[in-house]
Amino acid sequence: MNKILEETLAQEKPDPAFEQRMLAGFRKRAPQRAGLVKLLVDLMRLRAVQITAVAAALLGLVQIGRMITGENATSLRKRYAEAEVITPKSSRHSG
Repeated sequence: MNKILEETLAQEKPDPAFEQRMLAGFRKRAPQRAGLVKLLVDLMRLRAVQITAVAAALLGLVQIGRMITGENATSLRKRYAEAEVITPKSSRHSG
C-alpha cells in the first residue's frame, strides 16, 4: 500500500514555502498570551528557573511527608540523640 502511494503521489509535493505559510497562518489565529501567564511561561523556559522549581517541588513534597507522618525537625534530633546514646562514637569506629 505504501509503495502504491509513493508511486502515485511522487510528483505531488508541496512547494518549499508551504510549511512557512501554514505556520504563519497558525500564529495569526492562535491567541497571544498577555500578563502573568505569559511571564510565567517565559520564565519557565530558563534553565535556572526550572531547577529552582524542581527544588521547590521536592522541598514541598518533603514537607507534606513530614506533615502526614507527624514528624518534624525536633523529633529527628531526638531520634539521632537516642541513637548516639545506644551506639557511642568510640564503639562505632573501633573496627
